[in-house]
Amino acid sequence: VHRIRHAYALLEAGLGTRAHDEARAATRLAPDDAFAWKSLGWMLQHDAVGRRFGAGYDRAASIAAYRKASELDPTNTDVTADLSVLYEHDANGTRYADQAGVELAVAEYRKRAKHLEDEKTDRYTDNLYYALLHLRRFAEARDGLRQLPTSSTRRALLLVATAGADGSPAALAAANEVIGGESDRRAALKSAGGVLTNLREYSLAADLLEASARGQPTTAAETQRIALLRKVNRGAREAIVVTDARSVVLKAYSLLISGERRSDPWQPLTSRHSLQGEEAERQFHTLRRMIQASLAQQEAPADVSADLMFASLRVTVEGDDARGYRAQLRNAPAGTHYYVVREEGAYKLLARGAQVGALASVALERLDAGDTATARQWLDWARLEQDA
Repeated sequence: VHRIRHAYALLEAGLGTRAHDEARAATRLAPDDAFAWKSLGWMLQHDAVGRRFGAGYDRAASIAAYRKASELDPTNTDVTADLSVLYEHDANGTRYADQAGVELAVAEYRKRAKHLEDEKTDRYTDNLYYALLHLRRFAEARDGLRQLPTSSTRRALLLVATAGADGSPAALAAANEVIGGESDRRAALKSAGGVLTNLREYSLAADLLEASARGQPTTAAETQRIALLRKVNRGAREAIVVTDARSVVLKAYSLLISGERRSDPWQPLTSRHSLQGEEAERQFHTLRRMIQASLAQQEAPADVSADLMFASLRVTVEGDDARGYRAQLRNAPAGTHYYVVREEGAYKLLARGAQVGALASVALERLDAGDTATARQWLDWARLEQDA
């Protein structure tokens, strides 16, 4: 018990690594104590500085500790609650991103319910339905929610599940049927629209948000938000095919805002005049970190923020295949200008913003080829970047 208390104190102080060690020592001293294993599982959900699901937390070891605690005390609902929430997070600490983990969480929540005196009032019951919604098991969630006592959260979740299973007209009909007061109905529709946005069900979200605002004064931001949701195509980022200067810029940006950390897909997009090898990889990661930091400041999950950001992008292009292109990317962090050339029949990203070395390289190549007009254009573009 002393070791466990000490571990909790260390974790509270932000000394995650020492808390891990102390909790492990407790399990060695009491290998048959479920509470010791539960405590170890809790410690391992935290990173080296005590942040829950922080970078580098040991998900696999935490799961193993909780499973051991559950084996020793199968009816302990605190253990199964913690394990369920842990399953919902992937190794990077992102909730609902690992579908297999969310499936395990659903199974754990259902197993836990068998040991509860009153499942309907348990505070983790709603977690089960959020998990089902993220798995897109909408009909199952809808039918289960209809059996539960009502609350503001459950009313919104019922509308989400109904929209997902049966479409937005059915959700609007359900709102009129099960929610009496107009203000409560508007609040539920608005909340459901937010959940549907986070589920990347953008068209359904727009329908419910629009219904929640109908007959009420709305701000320009709310109107723009609904219009943007109607534009978003969930698979648009991944579906880009490079066919011109505009699409190569969008393809490059889609890689920077995606969850993909590898630079392999980036390299084929770059010109031979651009940075190569390790320098190109460093450039990719530098740009990606800058843009991902902007996404992390948003309240929505990263993939939702990326979808919305991508849908709002505006690309204007000047130039042609013979001379090259200057593209301006608007409505985005690190928007600035992107420069594109056509090489061996393909459009390639030459440089971004003030990376004028690559522009000068193309200018020299064109000058050596006797094409002074194109060389002058590239030098003019480089001068504009330096002036900016």
